[in-house]
Amino acid sequence: MVILAWIALGLTLGIFARHIMAGESPGVAADAIAGSLGAAAGGCLDLLFRGRAAQLTLASMVSAAIGAVVLLWLVRTVRSKLRAG
Repeated sequence: MVILAWIALGLTLGIFARHIMAGESPGVAADAIAGSLGAAAGGCLDLLFRGRAAQLTLASMVSAAIGAVVLLWLVRTVRSKLRAG
């Protein structure tokens, strides 16, 4: 259940990131998918490093948000480098 909350947060962040982050967006769907995958990864890394069962806490949500933003940034950076190529 907690992972679904992280994914929902990532979808939301991915959609909002297209207006906030610099660089050309690959599209709404791609931003949402990258955001949700990054949020799930960030939340899972939070669990791995903190060693607790999955809980919906502020710390896990912040980790999920950071993961979403990092993955979105990576996708946009790699995509712009490939296009400039």
